[in-house]
Amino acid sequence: MNNSFSLWAETLKTENKKIAVLIRDLVYSRDGIMKQHNISANRIQRWLAIHFPEYLGLYTRFDAISGLAVLEKAPLPKDVIALGVNGIRKIWHDKKMRGRGVTEDRAKTLVEAAHNSVGLDGGIGTKSELYMLLGFQHGLSLRRTEDKYRLGIY
Repeated sequence: MNNSFSLWAETLKTENKKIAVLIRDLVYSRDGIMKQHNISANRIQRWLAIHFPEYLGLYTRFDAISGLAVLEKAPLPKDVIALGVNGIRKIWHDKKMRGRGVTEDRAKTLVEAAHNSVGLDGGIGTKSELYMLLGFQHGLSLRRTEDKYRLGIY
């Protein structure tokens, strides 16, 4: 009996070590993802501060879903003006967005802010940079969600 207990205890120690290693690796991975997420978020906010500073005043969070939907289609103020209120509403409607942040008043405010924007104008390279940053940010958000699920922090 003593022999089977010590075998069981050794097995338990080995299993606990394996679990500890897995958790350590996941936490290390999560830390790296969070660092990259913060870097990416700061770069997007810097881009917005240069090219469309009024956007940051309209949304409490730069990564509001309704705001990102518009940025994906119209990143620069001149693009927002070209879309107009109806174009912005169509983007939200196509993505099936409902609620407080997707009203006609919000769309009007966004178009007005674009008209009065003091941000620097840019071309295809400027837009490409934001598209790349938004894609990277989206990928990191997915990885964060996966790691939270694996660690049981949901």
